Amino acid sequence: MDADIKITLQYYNKTHRELLSNYPSFKTIDQLVTTGCDIPFAEFFTYYLFYKKRPNLSGYDSYESISRKIDLAHKELDGFILLNNKSIVANPVALPLNNAMTERIGEGIGLSVVNKIHGLTGADWRKIPEQNKFKTLDYEIASDGNNIIQIETKGNCSNDNTEKNSSISSHKKSIEEKKKQVRSKSQQTPLMYGTIAAVSSNSHPIRCWILDPEPTPYDRSPQETKLLNRLSYLSAWTSYISPRSNLSATLLNRTNLIDNAKDPFEFDNIPLLNSHREPFNQYRIGGKYNIDTFFLGKSYVINHNYTGIVRFSGINCFVFIGISEDVVKYAVYQKYEEILHFQKEAFSSTVEIICSIPKWHWTELSNDLKRKISSIETRNAIQFKLMFRIYQSKSGLAIGFCDKRSL
Repeated sequence: MDADIKITLQYYNKTHRELLSNYPSFKTIDQLVTTGCDIPFAEFFTYYLFYKKRPNLSGYDSYESISRKIDLAHKELDGFILLNNKSIVANPVALPLNNAMTERIGEGIGLSVVNKIHGLTGADWRKIPEQNKFKTLDYEIASDGNNIIQIETKGNCSNDNTEKNSSISSHKKSIEEKKKQVRSKSQQTPLMYGTIAAVSSNSHPIRCWILDPEPTPYDRSPQETKLLNRLSYLSAWTSYISPRSNLSATLLNRTNLIDNAKDPFEFDNIPLLNSHREPFNQYRIGGKYNIDTFFLGKSYVINHNYTGIVRFSGINCFVFIGISEDVVKYAVYQKYEEILHFQKEAFSSTVEIICSIPKWHWTELSNDLKRKISSIETRNAIQFKLMFRIYQSKSGLAIGFCDKRSL
Protein backbone atom coordinates (compact mmCIF):
# COMPACT_ATOMS: atom_id res chain seq x y z
CA MET A 1 0.00 0.00 0.00
CA ASP A 2 1.55 3.28 -1.09
CA ALA A 3 -1.17 5.77 -0.21
CA ASP A 4 -1.74 7.42 3.12
CA ILE A 5 -4.18 6.00 5.65
CA LYS A 6 -7.18 8.20 6.26
CA ILE A 7 -8.13 8.64 9.91
CA THR A 8 -11.19 10.28 11.38
CA LEU A 9 -9.80 12.20 14.36
CA GLN A 10 -12.22 13.25 17.10
CA TYR A 11 -12.09 14.75 20.58
CA TYR A 12 -13.32 12.18 23.06
CA ASN A 13 -15.87 14.66 24.34
CA LYS A 14 -16.38 18.38 24.96
CA THR A 15 -14.47 18.24 28.23
CA HIS A 16 -11.34 16.90 26.57
CA ARG A 17 -11.67 19.38 23.72
CA GLU A 18 -11.66 22.17 26.29
CA LEU A 19 -8.60 20.70 28.01
CA LEU A 20 -6.75 20.31 24.71
CA SER A 21 -7.65 23.88 23.70
CA ASN A 22 -4.97 25.03 26.16
CA TYR A 23 -2.26 23.20 24.21
CA PRO A 24 0.03 25.22 21.91
CA SER A 25 -0.72 22.53 19.30
CA PHE A 26 -4.50 23.03 19.53
CA LYS A 27 -4.79 24.85 16.20
CA THR A 28 -3.18 21.90 14.41
CA ILE A 29 -5.27 19.39 16.35
CA ASP A 30 -8.48 21.24 15.56
CA GLN A 31 -7.61 21.43 11.87
CA LEU A 32 -6.98 17.67 11.75
CA VAL A 33 -10.26 17.02 13.57
CA THR A 34 -12.06 19.21 11.04
CA THR A 35 -10.42 18.05 7.81
CA GLY A 36 -9.27 14.54 8.72
CA CYS A 37 -5.81 13.14 9.35
CA ASP A 38 -3.76 11.31 6.73
CA ILE A 39 -0.70 9.33 7.85
CA PRO A 40 1.84 7.44 5.70
CA PHE A 41 1.10 3.71 5.63
CA ALA A 42 4.85 2.99 5.85
CA GLU A 43 5.05 4.90 9.14
CA PHE A 44 2.06 3.12 10.67
CA PHE A 45 3.35 -0.23 9.43
CA THR A 46 6.77 0.14 11.07
CA TYR A 47 5.14 1.01 14.38
CA TYR A 48 2.86 -2.01 14.02
CA LEU A 49 5.77 -4.34 13.33
CA PHE A 50 7.97 -3.04 16.13
CA TYR A 51 5.20 -2.85 18.72
CA LYS A 52 6.67 -2.42 22.22
CA LYS A 53 10.21 -3.21 21.06
CA ARG A 54 12.52 -2.56 24.00
CA PRO A 55 16.30 -2.95 24.39
CA ASN A 56 17.23 -6.29 25.99
CA LEU A 57 13.60 -7.46 25.88
CA SER A 58 13.30 -11.21 25.46
CA GLY A 59 12.47 -12.03 21.86
CA TYR A 60 14.17 -8.90 20.53
CA ASP A 61 17.73 -9.85 21.35
CA SER A 62 18.89 -11.43 18.09
CA TYR A 63 18.53 -11.08 14.33
CA GLU A 64 16.61 -14.32 14.08
CA SER A 65 14.13 -13.69 16.90
CA ILE A 66 13.23 -10.19 15.76
CA SER A 67 12.92 -11.35 12.14
CA ARG A 68 10.45 -14.03 13.22
CA LYS A 69 8.45 -11.52 15.24
CA ILE A 70 8.35 -9.06 12.35
CA ASP A 71 7.29 -11.73 9.88
CA LEU A 72 4.55 -12.97 12.21
CA ALA A 73 3.28 -9.42 12.70
CA HIS A 74 3.41 -8.89 8.95
CA LYS A 75 1.32 -12.02 8.34
CA GLU A 76 -1.19 -11.01 11.02
CA LEU A 77 -2.38 -8.22 8.75
CA ASP A 78 -2.82 -10.53 5.77
CA GLY A 79 -6.48 -11.50 5.60
CA PHE A 80 -7.40 -9.87 8.91
CA ILE A 81 -7.04 -6.25 7.80
CA LEU A 82 -8.36 -5.00 4.46
CA LEU A 83 -7.85 -1.81 2.47
CA ASN A 84 -11.03 0.18 1.95
CA ASN A 85 -11.52 3.80 0.86
CA LYS A 86 -7.85 4.65 1.52
CA SER A 87 -8.08 3.42 5.10
CA ILE A 88 -7.88 0.02 6.78
CA VAL A 89 -10.82 -2.01 8.08
CA ALA A 90 -11.16 -5.36 9.81
CA ASN A 91 -12.19 -8.34 7.72
CA PRO A 92 -15.72 -9.24 8.99
CA VAL A 93 -15.01 -12.97 8.76
CA ALA A 94 -11.87 -12.55 10.90
CA LEU A 95 -13.61 -10.95 13.87
CA PRO A 96 -12.92 -10.71 16.68
CA LEU A 97 -9.34 -9.51 16.29
CA ASN A 98 -7.10 -10.65 19.11
CA ASN A 99 -5.93 -8.15 21.72
CA ALA A 100 -2.35 -8.13 20.41
CA MET A 101 -3.53 -6.93 17.00
CA THR A 102 -5.78 -4.18 18.37
CA GLU A 103 -2.98 -3.02 20.68
CA ARG A 104 -0.55 -2.88 17.76
CA ILE A 105 -3.05 -0.96 15.66
CA GLY A 106 -3.79 1.42 18.53
CA GLU A 107 -0.13 2.16 19.12
CA GLY A 108 0.68 2.59 15.42
CA ILE A 109 -2.22 4.95 14.82
CA GLY A 110 -1.78 6.92 18.06
CA LEU A 111 1.93 7.54 17.53
CA SER A 112 1.40 8.45 13.88
CA VAL A 113 -1.32 10.96 14.79
CA VAL A 114 0.83 12.70 17.43
CA ASN A 115 3.74 12.67 14.98
CA LYS A 116 1.49 14.49 12.53
CA ILE A 117 0.52 17.07 15.15
CA HIS A 118 4.10 17.83 16.23
CA GLY A 119 6.23 16.90 13.20
CA LEU A 120 7.88 13.95 14.97
CA THR A 121 9.39 10.66 13.79
CA GLY A 122 10.00 7.28 15.38
CA ALA A 123 13.47 8.51 16.40
CA ASP A 124 11.88 11.03 18.77
CA TRP A 125 10.22 8.52 21.12
CA ARG A 126 11.70 6.82 24.15
CA LYS A 127 10.09 4.79 26.93
CA ILE A 128 9.27 6.87 30.01
CA PRO A 129 11.64 5.90 32.84
CA GLU A 130 10.05 3.83 35.60
CA GLN A 131 9.16 5.85 38.67
CA ASN A 132 8.14 3.93 41.79
CA LYS A 133 5.78 6.59 43.09
CA PHE A 134 3.80 6.90 39.90
CA LYS A 135 1.85 4.63 37.60
CA THR A 136 3.92 4.82 34.41
CA LEU A 137 2.52 5.05 30.92
CA ASP A 138 2.15 2.23 28.45
CA TYR A 139 4.41 3.95 25.96
CA GLU A 140 6.84 6.78 25.62
CA ILE A 141 8.00 10.35 25.81
CA ALA A 142 9.17 12.65 23.01
CA SER A 143 9.99 16.28 22.29
CA ASP A 144 9.43 18.54 19.30
CA GLY A 145 12.20 20.84 20.53
CA ASN A 146 9.79 23.20 22.29
CA ASN A 147 7.53 20.87 24.25
CA ILE A 148 7.87 17.62 26.16
CA ILE A 149 5.26 15.22 24.74
CA GLN A 150 3.89 12.06 26.32
CA ILE A 151 1.41 9.53 24.98
CA GLU A 152 -0.63 6.53 26.03
CA THR A 153 -2.27 4.52 23.27
CA LYS A 154 -5.18 2.09 23.18
CA GLY A 155 -6.75 0.05 20.38
CA ASN A 156 -10.19 -1.38 19.68
CA CYS A 157 -12.10 -3.28 17.01
CA SER A 158 -15.87 -3.45 16.51
CA ASN A 159 -18.50 -3.87 13.84
CA ASP A 160 -19.16 -0.13 13.87
CA ASN A 161 -16.59 2.41 15.06
CA THR A 162 -18.83 5.46 14.68
CA GLU A 163 -20.04 4.93 18.25
CA LYS A 164 -18.09 4.40 21.46
CA ASN A 165 -18.64 0.89 22.80
CA SER A 166 -18.03 -0.33 26.36
CA SER A 167 -14.44 -1.30 25.54
CA ILE A 168 -13.64 2.23 24.36
CA SER A 169 -15.20 3.64 27.53
CA SER A 170 -13.00 1.29 29.57
CA HIS A 171 -9.90 2.48 27.70
CA LYS A 172 -10.84 6.08 28.45
CA LYS A 173 -11.30 5.27 32.14
CA SER A 174 -7.93 3.50 32.25
CA ILE A 175 -6.18 6.53 30.75
CA GLU A 176 -7.93 8.97 33.09
CA GLU A 177 -7.15 6.93 36.21
CA LYS A 178 -3.58 8.15 36.03
CA LYS A 179 -4.83 11.59 37.00
CA LYS A 180 -5.40 10.20 40.48
CA GLN A 181 -1.82 8.95 40.77
CA VAL A 182 0.29 11.49 38.88
CA ARG A 183 1.06 15.10 39.69
CA SER A 184 3.52 16.91 37.48
CA LYS A 185 6.48 18.45 39.32
CA SER A 186 8.60 19.34 36.31
CA GLN A 187 9.50 22.91 35.51
CA GLN A 188 7.68 22.63 32.20
CA THR A 189 4.45 20.63 32.19
CA PRO A 190 4.55 18.02 29.41
CA LEU A 191 1.83 17.82 26.78
CA MET A 192 0.11 14.51 27.47
CA TYR A 193 -2.02 12.76 24.86
CA GLY A 194 -4.25 9.75 25.22
CA THR A 195 -5.43 8.12 22.01
CA ILE A 196 -7.97 5.36 21.39
CA ALA A 197 -7.93 4.04 17.82
CA ALA A 198 -10.86 1.92 16.63
CA VAL A 199 -10.91 -0.15 13.46
CA SER A 200 -14.29 -1.40 12.23
CA SER A 201 -15.54 -4.14 9.93
CA ASN A 202 -17.67 -1.74 7.89
CA SER A 203 -16.52 0.82 5.34
CA HIS A 204 -15.76 3.56 7.87
CA PRO A 205 -12.14 4.78 8.13
CA ILE A 206 -10.17 4.20 11.30
CA ARG A 207 -11.45 6.48 14.04
CA CYS A 208 -9.12 7.90 16.66
CA TRP A 209 -10.35 9.68 19.78
CA ILE A 210 -7.92 12.05 21.46
CA LEU A 211 -7.84 12.81 25.18
CA ASP A 212 -5.92 14.99 27.63
CA PRO A 213 -4.83 12.84 30.60
CA GLU A 214 -2.44 13.94 33.32
CA PRO A 215 1.28 13.99 32.40
CA THR A 216 4.01 12.03 34.16
CA PRO A 217 6.72 14.08 35.93
CA TYR A 218 9.80 14.68 33.78
CA ASP A 219 12.67 17.07 34.45
CA ARG A 220 14.55 17.24 31.14
CA SER A 221 14.21 20.26 28.88
CA PRO A 222 12.53 19.78 25.47
CA GLN A 223 15.82 20.21 23.57
CA GLU A 224 17.67 17.77 25.85
CA THR A 225 14.85 15.25 25.55
CA LYS A 226 14.79 15.42 21.77
CA LEU A 227 18.57 15.05 21.54
CA LEU A 228 18.80 12.15 23.99
CA ASN A 229 15.87 10.30 22.44
CA ARG A 230 17.36 10.53 18.97
CA LEU A 231 20.83 9.50 20.12
CA SER A 232 19.32 6.52 21.97
CA TYR A 233 17.40 5.57 18.85
CA LEU A 234 20.50 5.73 16.66
CA SER A 235 22.53 3.80 19.22
CA ALA A 236 19.91 1.06 19.52
CA TRP A 237 19.61 0.47 15.78
CA THR A 238 23.30 0.65 14.95
CA SER A 239 23.89 -1.88 17.74
CA TYR A 240 21.20 -4.12 16.31
CA ILE A 241 22.45 -3.97 12.71
CA SER A 242 26.13 -4.30 13.61
CA PRO A 243 26.42 -5.27 17.29
CA ARG A 244 30.14 -6.05 17.28
CA SER A 245 31.26 -2.99 15.36
CA ASN A 246 33.57 -0.41 16.86
CA LEU A 247 31.14 2.31 15.81
CA SER A 248 28.21 0.75 17.70
CA ALA A 249 30.22 0.43 20.91
CA THR A 250 31.59 3.96 20.62
CA LEU A 251 28.16 5.45 19.94
CA LEU A 252 26.67 3.59 22.91
CA ASN A 253 29.42 4.90 25.21
CA ARG A 254 28.94 8.46 23.95
CA THR A 255 25.16 8.25 24.36
CA ASN A 256 25.50 7.02 27.95
CA LEU A 257 28.00 9.80 28.66
CA ILE A 258 25.65 12.46 27.28
CA ASP A 259 22.67 10.97 29.11
CA ASN A 260 24.47 11.45 32.43
CA ALA A 261 26.03 14.82 31.64
CA LYS A 262 24.86 17.98 33.36
CA ASP A 263 24.85 19.74 29.99
CA PRO A 264 24.39 17.29 27.07
CA PHE A 265 25.16 20.03 24.56
CA GLU A 266 28.79 20.35 25.66
CA PHE A 267 29.54 17.42 23.31
CA ASP A 268 28.10 19.13 20.24
CA ASN A 269 30.34 18.88 17.14
CA ILE A 270 32.73 16.46 18.83
CA PRO A 271 32.85 13.50 16.40
CA LEU A 272 33.16 9.92 17.52
CA LEU A 273 36.64 8.37 17.53
CA ASN A 274 37.48 4.75 16.82
CA SER A 275 39.44 2.43 19.09
CA HIS A 276 42.67 4.05 17.89
CA ARG A 277 41.37 7.47 18.96
CA GLU A 278 41.09 8.49 15.31
CA PRO A 279 38.06 9.77 13.36
CA PHE A 280 35.97 7.15 11.61
CA ASN A 281 36.99 7.26 7.94
CA GLN A 282 34.62 7.02 5.00
CA TYR A 283 35.44 5.10 1.87
CA ARG A 284 33.53 3.27 -0.85
CA ILE A 285 33.30 -0.48 -1.26
CA GLY A 286 31.09 -1.88 -4.01
CA GLY A 287 29.59 1.52 -4.67
CA LYS A 288 28.45 1.97 -1.06
CA TYR A 289 29.63 4.40 1.57
CA ASN A 290 31.28 2.75 4.55
CA ILE A 291 31.99 4.36 7.89
CA ASP A 292 34.95 2.40 9.19
CA THR A 293 33.74 -1.20 8.78
CA PHE A 294 30.18 -0.62 9.98
CA PHE A 295 28.51 -1.30 6.63
CA LEU A 296 31.12 -3.77 5.39
CA GLY A 297 29.57 -7.12 4.49
CA LYS A 298 26.00 -5.94 5.10
CA SER A 299 23.01 -6.25 2.79
CA TYR A 300 22.04 -3.10 0.92
CA VAL A 301 19.32 -1.70 -1.32
CA ILE A 302 20.43 -1.06 -4.91
CA ASN A 303 20.12 2.62 -5.89
CA HIS A 304 18.96 3.54 -2.38
CA ASN A 305 20.92 4.75 0.61
CA TYR A 306 19.95 1.90 2.96
CA THR A 307 22.13 -0.81 4.46
CA GLY A 308 21.24 -3.50 6.98
CA ILE A 309 20.70 -7.21 7.49
CA VAL A 310 18.65 -9.91 5.77
CA ARG A 311 17.44 -13.02 7.54
CA PHE A 312 15.04 -15.81 6.67
CA SER A 313 12.27 -15.71 9.24
CA GLY A 314 11.90 -19.46 9.44
CA ILE A 315 8.36 -19.22 8.08
CA ASN A 316 8.01 -18.16 4.46
CA CYS A 317 9.75 -14.84 4.26
CA PHE A 318 13.11 -13.11 3.97
CA VAL A 319 13.15 -9.98 6.16
CA PHE A 320 15.34 -6.92 5.58
CA ILE A 321 15.98 -4.44 8.39
CA GLY A 322 18.09 -1.45 7.42
CA ILE A 323 18.92 2.11 8.27
CA SER A 324 19.70 5.16 6.15
CA GLU A 325 23.44 5.66 5.83
CA ASP A 326 22.91 9.41 6.13
CA VAL A 327 21.42 8.91 9.58
CA VAL A 328 24.41 6.83 10.69
CA LYS A 329 26.73 9.61 9.52
CA TYR A 330 24.81 12.09 11.67
CA ALA A 331 25.56 9.86 14.65
CA VAL A 332 29.26 9.66 13.78
CA TYR A 333 29.83 13.38 13.33
CA GLN A 334 27.73 14.33 16.37
CA LYS A 335 26.49 17.56 14.82
CA TYR A 336 23.46 18.13 16.98
CA GLU A 337 21.76 20.43 14.51
CA GLU A 338 21.65 17.55 12.01
CA ILE A 339 20.62 15.01 14.62
CA LEU A 340 17.81 17.19 15.96
CA HIS A 341 16.27 17.97 12.60
CA PHE A 342 16.69 15.00 10.27
CA GLN A 343 13.46 13.60 8.87
CA LYS A 344 13.33 11.17 5.97
CA GLU A 345 10.45 10.66 3.57
CA ALA A 346 8.06 7.84 4.49
CA PHE A 347 7.28 5.59 1.53
CA SER A 348 6.90 2.00 0.36
CA SER A 349 8.51 0.63 -2.79
CA THR A 350 9.58 -2.56 -4.55
CA VAL A 351 13.39 -2.66 -4.73
CA GLU A 352 16.27 -5.01 -5.43
CA ILE A 353 18.51 -5.87 -2.49
CA ILE A 354 22.00 -7.35 -2.53
CA CYS A 355 21.60 -9.85 0.30
CA SER A 356 24.61 -10.97 2.31
CA ILE A 357 23.96 -13.60 4.96
CA PRO A 358 26.37 -15.63 7.13
CA LYS A 359 27.25 -19.08 5.86
CA TRP A 360 25.80 -20.72 8.95
CA HIS A 361 22.45 -19.05 8.25
CA TRP A 362 22.57 -20.23 4.62
CA THR A 363 22.98 -23.84 5.79
CA GLU A 364 19.72 -23.52 7.72
CA LEU A 365 17.72 -22.86 4.54
CA SER A 366 16.04 -25.79 2.84
CA ASN A 367 17.74 -27.28 -0.21
CA ASP A 368 14.63 -26.53 -2.25
CA LEU A 369 14.82 -22.83 -1.34
CA LYS A 370 18.57 -22.63 -2.02
CA ARG A 371 18.09 -24.11 -5.48
CA LYS A 372 15.73 -21.23 -6.33
CA ILE A 373 18.35 -18.61 -5.46
CA SER A 374 21.31 -17.73 -7.66
CA SER A 375 24.06 -17.13 -5.10
CA ILE A 376 27.80 -16.63 -4.86
CA GLU A 377 30.07 -17.54 -1.96
CA THR A 378 32.46 -15.01 -0.46
CA ARG A 379 34.97 -15.48 2.33
CA ASN A 380 32.47 -15.05 5.15
CA ALA A 381 29.03 -14.96 3.55
CA ILE A 382 26.64 -16.01 0.83
CA GLN A 383 25.44 -13.23 -1.48
CA PHE A 384 22.41 -13.09 -3.77
CA LYS A 385 19.88 -10.63 -5.20
CA LEU A 386 16.17 -10.61 -4.31
CA MET A 387 13.25 -8.28 -4.87
CA PHE A 388 11.78 -6.88 -1.65
CA ARG A 389 8.83 -4.72 -0.75
CA ILE A 390 10.33 -2.17 1.65
CA TYR A 391 8.73 0.33 3.98
CA GLN A 392 10.76 3.38 5.01
CA SER A 393 9.80 5.41 8.07
CA LYS A 394 10.56 9.08 8.66
CA SER A 395 13.13 8.08 11.27
CA GLY A 396 15.39 6.48 8.65
CA LEU A 397 14.50 2.87 9.42
CA ALA A 398 13.53 0.55 6.55
CA ILE A 399 11.86 -2.86 6.72
CA GLY A 400 11.43 -5.16 3.73
CA PHE A 401 9.85 -8.51 2.89
CA CYS A 402 10.46 -11.10 0.19
CA ASP A 403 8.08 -14.05 0.20
CA LYS A 404 9.88 -17.25 -0.78
CA ARG A 405 6.77 -18.32 -2.69
CA SER A 406 7.47 -15.51 -5.17
CA LEU A 407 10.90 -16.90 -6.10
